[in-house]
Amino acid sequence: MFARIRISFALVVAVMGSLVFATPFAGPAEAAGNPDVSLAVSMPAETLHGDTTEVTLIASNPGGPDGFNLSYRVVLPAGVSYVSGGAGTPIEVADKPNPGETTLFFENVSDLLAGNDATLTLVVRHAVGSHAVGSSFAITADAHVNTDPRLVPDFDPDTGTVTGDSTGSDTGSASTDIAAFRVVKSEPSPEAELLRGLHHQTTVYTITIENNPNAPTDDFTIEDWIPAGIEFLACGGDNSTVVVPPAVIPEEYPGSGSINTPVPANCVAPAIVETMDTGI
Repeated sequence: MFARIRISFALVVAVMGSLVFATPFAGPAEAAGNPDVSLAVSMPAETLHGDTTEVTLIASNPGGPDGFNLSYRVVLPAGVSYVSGGAGTPIEVADKPNPGETTLFFENVSDLLAGNDATLTLVVRHAVGSHAVGSSFAITADAHVNTDPRLVPDFDPDTGTVTGDSTGSDTGSASTDIAAFRVVKSEPSPEAELLRGLHHQTTVYTITIENNPNAPTDDFTIEDWIPAGIEFLACGGDNSTVVVPPAVIPEEYPGSGSINTPVPANCVAPAIVETMDTGI
């Protein structure tokens, strides 16, 4: 049994901070070289239409030997541009390695000693005319080191590739979907655990809509499903059918007493509250 709650309202929501859910990276590919480094690439699962996207690269050297002069090459697809981040100003080459693509090269970012990781974070932006809602884009990257501290991986801007002085390297990729808005549901209990006892252990769930900055949507209908065993208390009230006349005090069951219900801030009363048999 599930309780379905439908809330309909007009809303214009300011864009929230970035981020939230990371998508599993498509890789990394099998590492090769000396040291046998690995690269993990991650991005949010969704990017709001017209918003920026944070890309995180984590290079690892689990087994050694020490790697030096860690350098990253990042390939942006057509319609995606570099905004900020990384380590210093990258070498930026247009239409490489393929027409429409942009290659960024972050040279000699740090060393990558045995048993250590190194993280590089950068921000990119997609062109709204090239990437509509419902589309996606992917970013590929590779990391390079050398066992000789005097040698830095060599980048050729004419080809957009690393051409030498790389003894250990790896490649990874990640993608993100373009969304018109994003819905986030949160609850404040530590470790997401609720204590039993409706009368003294009530909690507030918050549903946040993050709108896109390009063409914000202003009319939403939200359906929220509550599993069996959870009592919906609405905006400080109660959804129970058990009452005690004449005081009409809501009770979980006859004789249980009144329910200690918090009144959430900015609570929107639902248009429909239904109990559904889902067959589960």
